[in-house]
Amino acid sequence: MEILSIGEKIKRSRIYKGITLKDLCEDKISMSKMSSIENNKIKPDEDILKFVAEKLDLRLEYLKQDVREQITTNMSSVGNYKGEELEQYLKFNLEHSTRYCYTDLSLKIIHRLFNYYLETGKYNEVETLIPNYYELYQENVDVEKVYYKDMAMYFFKAEEYLEAITYFDKLCKSADEYNLDDNNIGQNYLYESICYSNLSLFDKASYYINESLNNVEKITDNKIKGEIMTQYLCLELKTSNKFDEQIFRQACECLEEYKDILSESYLRIAKIFSDKGNNEKFNEFMNKSFEARGSSKSYEYANYLIRCLEVLISCGEINKAESISDETLNLAIYFNDVKLIDKAYYYKAQICGCKQEERQMEMYMNLSMDALMKFGTPKQRYKRYMEMGYMYYELQDLQESLKYFSLANRIKNKL
Repeated sequence: MEILSIGEKIKRSRIYKGITLKDLCEDKISMSKMSSIENNKIKPDEDILKFVAEKLDLRLEYLKQDVREQITTNMSSVGNYKGEELEQYLKFNLEHSTRYCYTDLSLKIIHRLFNYYLETGKYNEVETLIPNYYELYQENVDVEKVYYKDMAMYFFKAEEYLEAITYFDKLCKSADEYNLDDNNIGQNYLYESICYSNLSLFDKASYYINESLNNVEKITDNKIKGEIMTQYLCLELKTSNKFDEQIFRQACECLEEYKDILSESYLRIAKIFSDKGNNEKFNEFMNKSFEARGSSKSYEYANYLIRCLEVLISCGEINKAESISDETLNLAIYFNDVKLIDKAYYYKAQICGCKQEERQMEMYMNLSMDALMKFGTPKQRYKRYMEMGYMYYELQDLQESLKYFSLANRIKNKL
């Protein structure tokens, strides 16, 4: 796959066929003009293209298609690519759109690449893309809404909630200016509420979710509507120990077609019931979550099991966590996903720690550490180094403990 300008096509074909510039031009075109065309200094007119196409035995339509048209054609077929092929395809087209200063095309491509990285959790790649994205956004402020939403979702998924709030707040305050519909407004309030909730600022979290809930009838997207109701239920349960059965039923109805999100909703509610000491409700909603999700050999299911492990371990349900840990690890290895492998080994280590299987815990923590080093951000590495330091301190291996605390300290100074 390559993208060539009109001049590059002419020059490459001419050289390949052993034709000199003089032979190509004959007495029809000046050599200086043809040289300028080949070096992209001037654009040829239709008559010159017809003459050159005939002389070099090239299709006129091929010759006429400039770089912009090629990139546009490429992007129309982007849906045919997945995974790393999609990443390379987008980067290739972005490189050429940037090289030829097609800012509008570059913005569309970088938006797509940015979201691909978010969906696959490649946050290091996102960070390297942000300066370029910001520069392009500054050249075309008409895309402010798209840029703000992308940045908001990046910080949200990276768990940098204060930064995410800044962007969600800008979107909410400029809803009329950006012509946001009720679905988008409701979703922005929802995410802002979740951010505040994760920061334990529950008053603000309740304010924003109530803003969404008060206008929920205007929202036509059942997925967003169901998520808003779920967030409201979680906040009410967490802060007031209340659970509105009517809103719960409505949320379930809205999410009936979205089993993955429904199962995640049950999982969130189960965790809060456990925090409240209501083991009966915890088990009820954990079972609902498993039933709604169902078992499958899919990447999404592997991620779901990771989240289940996190909840089960945090709730002290070590035996239940252990019962799904091997399946989780097997799926992570099957998909050869380094992030899943990191989490699967990490939670295996936590389970072994709870069971006082110290050497097994040490082995799994080191395997997890090896995986994390392939993708982890400085903040993630710092946190893991600290955990490794404390683990070796508890194991009375002071040399290893000091090594990891020292590594953590070096990163801390750069954070």
